[in-house]
Amino acid sequence: MSWGVRTMPSVKSFFSPTLYLKNATRFWPLWAVYLVIWLVALPASLLVSYRDRLVDTYTIARFASTIPPELLRNLGIPLVFSFSIATALATFSYLCNSRASCMIHALPIRRETLFFTNYLSGLSFFILPNLVVFLLMLLTEAATGSVDLSALGLWLLGMTLLPLFFYSFAVFCAMVTGNLMALASFYCILNFLGVILAELIGAVLSTFVFGFQMQGSDTALQTAGQWLTPCWSLLKHCQLEYTYDTTGNLISSSFSGVRYLFLYAGIGVLLAIVSLLLYRRRRMERAGDTVTVSPLRPVFRYGFAFCTALSLGLLLYAIFFENGYSISGNVWGLLTLLILSGALGYFAAEMMLQKSFRVFSKWKGCVIFLLCLTALTISLEYDLLGYEHRVPSADEVESVSLTTPYAAPYDNASGTTVTLTDPELIEQVISIHQTIIAQKQAIESQSYEAYYSDNYIDGKDGVSVQVSGNASFSVTYQLKNGLILTRSYDSLPVTTEALLDPDSYAAQIQELVSIPEVAYEAYFAALPEDAVLSYAELGLPASNAYDYDTSYLSLDRDESALLYDAVLADLDSGALSRRYLLEDETRFANCYFNDIVFMFSYPNPDDPSTPDTYSITITLQTTAANTLAVLGDDVKDELITMDDYMAAEENETLASDSVTIDD
Repeated sequence: MSWGVRTMPSVKSFFSPTLYLKNATRFWPLWAVYLVIWLVALPASLLVSYRDRLVDTYTIARFASTIPPELLRNLGIPLVFSFSIATALATFSYLCNSRASCMIHALPIRRETLFFTNYLSGLSFFILPNLVVFLLMLLTEAATGSVDLSALGLWLLGMTLLPLFFYSFAVFCAMVTGNLMALASFYCILNFLGVILAELIGAVLSTFVFGFQMQGSDTALQTAGQWLTPCWSLLKHCQLEYTYDTTGNLISSSFSGVRYLFLYAGIGVLLAIVSLLLYRRRRMERAGDTVTVSPLRPVFRYGFAFCTALSLGLLLYAIFFENGYSISGNVWGLLTLLILSGALGYFAAEMMLQKSFRVFSKWKGCVIFLLCLTALTISLEYDLLGYEHRVPSADEVESVSLTTPYAAPYDNASGTTVTLTDPELIEQVISIHQTIIAQKQAIESQSYEAYYSDNYIDGKDGVSVQVSGNASFSVTYQLKNGLILTRSYDSLPVTTEALLDPDSYAAQIQELVSIPEVAYEAYFAALPEDAVLSYAELGLPASNAYDYDTSYLSLDRDESALLYDAVLADLDSGALSRRYLLEDETRFANCYFNDIVFMFSYPNPDDPSTPDTYSITITLQTTAANTLAVLGDDVKDELITMDDYMAAEENETLASDSVTIDD
């Protein structure tokens, strides 16, 4: 006779309906507020527009086709970002309380069940309201006769994918900490840490690395920072583009960035899986700790110390060394502040981890960190990695993008970017680059006072002429292997003596930007291909030399075309392409005060009924024979050179309205 007891096999459950209903009723304000926001933004707004019959300026059909995708980007991303951390704080708050954590995990519920139920609870706080809004918006569109399933479906898709990332990221942060304040801080900081670190590291590299380029948004460092900043990346890539007909009516709209939504949603799924694995191995007695995962505690310690060194060190540097002592900045002063700030950050992180102020016995780890920080900065300063001396050979370069210095005459060719493909010009750029590197020590040893103070002397007629100043040289090489190499040198000292030396970088830069081909690119590179010349104007000085007001002599279309051809001829011959790095006597004698302004028109893709305009300003020079011949003797008599204008201005300053310039 068998006395065995027959038992039913246990079933592993991954979801608890009771716990889910408790979360939904306990935290109902979260999903209710989220729902109300979207009800007001979509169906309610559509009803108001329909009631007010705003069909003349913004049709109901256009509302249905454009507003949901626009709100997906402009409202959806920041809204999901904010509600994700609030939802994670609510559904996983028990992990940050020792008593609540021990009580819940003492219940006969598997950890997997707790995780999935809480995770799906928070996710449903987004998805279920989204479905309600979708259905109500669809009914509203049907009632107003403006159904657009593609736009509304895109909104629903995006609002389903966004929480998969942001909420999963918030849950991941909840798994690595046992403190509510740390949870909120980790979520906010880590979401924007990429772009912040990129700017901080760029600021440090700009001080230690000669020629490091941080301007613009296309550098590798900034690109990496933006990719690691989800909100920034999504807002940048998710755009709504419009197509109009010839009368300006909207034909269609297209939303770009769906693949980025799927990409970040996929990352969110991976984060959810990692969060589950961390939850299964989580030590519940860690509730209240800043970091609960042991392998991540050193990451937090040294990461916090590194970020503190950069942020606080740069802040103190800006306070105490704002003006600097050399062109490259006070590198040793910055290193000292980085070390002090790094030590402070290390012990502050240790205090948060140990929950105690008695942490100074851990000084050995701090010393190791500071030694590594010092070795890294010294290697940058002395270019042990060879970054500063990296100059490509001419046969490696496909094209060069050069930003011209802000040099006289100050028209459209000053401080603009040109692209050069001519091998001879590329070799000339490389030669200038090599000269700058060879003179690095002399450049960095120049104090600010050497070229910012007392750099003007009295010339003829009492006119002040510039004898020293500074220039910039920014170059981007597009290499044949597909790589890009960028270098930027700001505030390069320029003196009259250097301009007379053909081997100096100052003379070479001035010669390069004065080449007709380079000047032409600087003036016309940004001109739209389909632009048509409308008219031209010639600037004439006002009657009072001390008054910078300018009147303009307008030319008709035929005169403008003749003048335009003459200007192109003078540019091609070099008679109108000369640039000057200093405001010296040569610049004053060769340049007129007068500017020629060419106005162009070209089709506006957003509104074909109203063409766009583009203007190019070219300062007239005394050597421009073709241009002066077209203007004629009558107009030429009204022109005034910078030399005469500056002399009249000086006399005006001294005589107080006793000198005027007559037309």
